[in-house]
Amino acid sequence: MVPYAPDVELRLKNPPATARKSAVLVPLLIREGGLPDVMFTLRSDTLRSHSGQISFPGGRMDEGEDAVTAALREMQEETGVEPESVMVLGALSDLYIPPSNSAV
Repeated sequence: MVPYAPDVELRLKNPPATARKSAVLVPLLIREGGLPDVMFTLRSDTLRSHSGQISFPGGRMDEGEDAVTAALREMQEETGVEPESVMVLGALSDLYIPPSNSAV
């Protein structure tokens, strides 16, 4: 259990101005039979942030990119899945991740 922190929601929704803008994709793969699978990646042990963790494909946004473009680019870089083969269904609300100072 995690102790209750009344301000945690406010802190996670309001990142500091120094937060790095990032984007992730939550890939749902529909296979024969119609049941969806969720794709995760395993982060390298050599990375500075979140090394060795299981994550969704994603990363830092490049200058001028929007979140969807960045997420699709990162998905291709990390998994080889072509952006043209992805149907984007929507977007989730922003979230601040303090350990890496990332606004996702």
